[in-house]
Amino acid sequence: MNLTKELFLKEIKYNFNNMFNRQFFKNDSLKKKLKSLNIDITRVEINYFIEENNKDINVKIVRDKNNKNKYTIIFYYGFLEYFFKQAQKFSKDILNRNDKIYWTIFYYWMEIVFFHEWSHLVRNHFNLLTKSASFNEFGVNSNNLSIEKRKCLEIDADRFAGKFLAGITTFTFDELKKLLDENNNKILQIIVKLVYNLFYLLKTQSDLYPPFLLRTIILLSGLQEAKYQNEKIFPSINLNELEQIVIKTLMIELRLNQEDIKKIEQNINIIEQNINISDKYDKCIKELLDGRS
Repeated sequence: MNLTKELFLKEIKYNFNNMFNRQFFKNDSLKKKLKSLNIDITRVEINYFIEENNKDINVKIVRDKNNKNKYTIIFYYGFLEYFFKQAQKFSKDILNRNDKIYWTIFYYWMEIVFFHEWSHLVRNHFNLLTKSASFNEFGVNSNNLSIEKRKCLEIDADRFAGKFLAGITTFTFDELKKLLDENNNKILQIIVKLVYNLFYLLKTQSDLYPPFLLRTIILLSGLQEAKYQNEKIFPSINLNELEQIVIKTLMIELRLNQEDIKKIEQNINIIEQNINISDKYDKCIKELLDGRS
């Protein structure tokens, strides 16, 4: 990383401030989605905080102990530094670019992380925590659920992150198209690779998370659901093209083995079947929220 720590943090804070203002307070589409889930955004206060001296590769969402409508997404400096370096590596190794396109990659990854953490709140996951298990914190090792049930929550957060991210993904698509001057299919392949690489890089952080390939499929399927509901998402690509590009990129360009391909074939065509992704996880979430855990 060529920037000094001070300049790096200054740049990130400036853009994170814009992100939060844009995503959580001025995003009418997001407000509409939250209203459909019976969540009043006007009652929720959400901020971010960077633990500047913590080198751990971690991020979590925390609820204020005295105000259940106040939340903070906490980023450790080690997390930001690691993924910035990985964005530079992706830009050089995958895109063969040495310019600052890595900032676009880095911020897209951070938007995914934002909305994953945000989805824990939106999907009422905090209601599953107990006082004996970090009642006000949702992060690695922060609750009392079994690993399998915790994976249900992570998959649920990934899926809804994909849906909430649809507009951001379209914006990133347009930005990459301008910067790279490639056709629509090529840019979408890069988007798929970005999602895949993010979850691949996160896979070593904790056994509590689902397999990285499944997380990739889930988030991209959430994006496909958003496209199914709103044709303005990737307006230059129809739904069938979107599905086929996702499948091709995951199967061929990433050279997955037969077992991985079988998983994709079983999970990826959710729109054609008109069902939600991974019914068993939806059932798991409902049972957990209904208090039958």
